[in-house]
Amino acid sequence: MRTSLPTSIHNNAITDASTWQPQDLSPDQTWKVSLTDAQVDDLMGYIKLCGKLSIPLMATEQSPGGFTNYAPWIINKATDYLRGDVAVKGGITPVIKTAHPAEAFGINYEVHHGGNSLNNWANLHVILSIKNTTYFEVLLPSGA
Repeated sequence: MRTSLPTSIHNNAITDASTWQPQDLSPDQTWKVSLTDAQVDDLMGYIKLCGKLSIPLMATEQSPGGFTNYAPWIINKATDYLRGDVAVKGGITPVIKTAHPAEAFGINYEVHHGGNSLNNWANLHVILSIKNTTYFEVLLPSGA
């Protein structure tokens, strides 16, 4: 049973991906979608959502599983980017193994914060070893 994608997008309340309209979303704004754990891996929902959006969708940040779990997302065009880090995805090798097929399909692999400085050093090594990355998400301390 497919669940809807309740979200929190700034001040707009969007409750179901099937009701989203492309004109409601502006590419010049930053959108943050918060999903429950059960919805993170809703591949069919993301296929529908990605087809309706005029802005890029990054849907694999917390997708469970190793690098082989990305294949359905790529093949079904359920995301515009792949994402992960060495801490969550099992190390440097699995992240690089994921980045290479993403590159073959013309998809960027964006790396996010690794939770601590050591993991971020490993993430930086990955970023420097792949061509298909643009961003590195770093969470700054509250006083920064």
